[in-house]
Order: sequence, then structure tokens, then C-alpha cells
Amino acid sequence: MTIRKNIRYLLGGLLALWFGAAATAGRVDHVNVSKQKQRYDVLVSAWIDLPQPSLRNLLTDYDTVIKANRSIKSVQQLASPSANVTRLAAEVEVCVWFFCRRLKQVQDMQLVSAGLLEARMLPELSDYKFGEASWRMIAEADGSRLLFAVSIEPDFWVPPLIGPAVIKRKLRQEAIETVHGIEALAASQNHE
Repeated sequence: MTIRKNIRYLLGGLLALWFGAAATAGRVDHVNVSKQKQRYDVLVSAWIDLPQPSLRNLLTDYDTVIKANRSIKSVQQLASPSANVTRLAAEVEVCVWFFCRRLKQVQDMQLVSAGLLEARMLPELSDYKFGEASWRMIAEADGSRLLFAVSIEPDFWVPPLIGPAVIKRKLRQEAIETVHGIEALAASQNHE
């Protein structure tokens, strides 16, 4: 799977959560991708044309939110370790140039508060050494501010030709596309 598609899943709610675009009233205001050692961090700030409670419902409707990212090949809900945690197993396909991989992600999703959704990847069941994500949803005007942060460390070989600059560019593209996918889902909810 490609890093691009994987980040789409994370951003979409995963598995999220990870974002195929349609024009809506939402917008991406800021995207930053950085790398420290082997870990990649992505920060996104976007405005979504959906009230905060509706955005929260969308991001926690895992059967629907995966439609925000065409890289997600499957998502399955597993037995949860506790009542307030949803464990998800996802397969995403990620391609950068000629290099494609199908990656497995198992993560625990938790709605910490009405405006905060968090995910923690389980490295022993995933193709990652580390993974965490958070979605902060803040009421703003007639919609919501979505602040998405993800940190991942791949546990697979990446060809040397595909260096950090290429991966960072793909992660940025995927983040923007995922937000647009969420915006498209939000627009369809607003028109129902």
C-alpha cells in the first residue's frame, strides 16, 4: 500500500481514518508534513460545512467515513478491549511511483469527548512501528473546524529512490484529498 493511501485512511477516520475530492463549501486552511528520524507527522486544519455534532457522527460512522478515501480497501470492526473503544482493522493500498504496498492497520478508536476522537495503532498487529492520530472538532460559524494530527512510523522497507521529500509530498496530497472526501460526505449529508 502506498503511504498516500494509508494517510487517507487515517485522516478519514481510519483509520482515520484516512481523504477523493468534490467541490463543497469546506476548505483546507493548513497542511504541514514533517519528518523526525523515521516518524512522519501530519497536521491539518480545515473548515467543514457541518455542525460539530454531525461531523463527530460522520467521523465515528466507520462504514460511511471510509468512502472519503478510495485507498481504503477494507475496514472491519474487531472485538473491542473496552466499552468506550472501537477496534478497527483496515487494509489500505499505498503507491508512490512504482512502489505499491497493501498495508494492515489495527487501531483502537476512542471518542474522548464530544469534540475529540483519538486513535492508537497496535504495532504488533500492523505494518507500522508506531501510529497515533487525533481529530479535534470545534464548532465554528455554521460549521466545524477540524484539526487533524497524525504521527506514523512505517515498519516496512521503502526504496531509497523514494526519499523523505517524496513521501512528505504524497502525505500532504493525501491529507488534502482526504479532507475533500470528508467535505463531500458532509455535503451529501447537508443535502439529505
